[in-house]
Amino acid sequence: MEFLHQAASYMLGTLAARGWNYNNIRWMTSLEEGRTRAIESRKPAMVVVHRTNCPTCMALKPRFKNNRDIERLAKEFVMINIEDEKEHRIAELNADGDYVPRILFLDANGKLLRQVKNVNSEYGKYFHIDSNTILRSMKHALTVSGQSTTTLLQPSRPDDIRADANPIHPSIPRPAARVYVNKSTNPLGARNY
Repeated sequence: MEFLHQAASYMLGTLAARGWNYNNIRWMTSLEEGRTRAIESRKPAMVVVHRTNCPTCMALKPRFKNNRDIERLAKEFVMINIEDEKEHRIAELNADGDYVPRILFLDANGKLLRQVKNVNSEYGKYFHIDSNTILRSMKHALTVSGQSTTTLLQPSRPDDIRADANPIHPSIPRPAARVYVNKSTNPLGARNY
């Protein structure tokens, strides 16, 4: 019986993670449940808003899988994963538009931390695609929420980089397969390599 409970828990958790590193980050899929957990645990929440068919969202996923600093900091947050059309019904998550991906933060009382944003983004205040801006925002959210970040600000060591990360530059994902659109540019006639 215990085995079935563990298996069900793992499967539900894997579904909740939606490919966003369930092994090392525990995700919730409901904003209201996540907000309740943040209030109960007195932790801030990180909300990742994305869509399954969004190429930029897919490019963001490896940032959560390949960076141990993000994994470490995630333990200080209630992690919430909002997918597809659910985000359009939540006006609070559309603080500066309904683009994806967006990463927003809530304080330990469940209120949106509007001041925690990506100041370097051209696309939107809460748009992130780089591990460094995600980490900077996570640390800022902890500071604004009154959480201690002194032990979390240590620089990464080379052994903190995942083995499946890009060996040349860990913050850049491995190159994707080359895609040819028409046969004139590909003498073999194939579309994907």
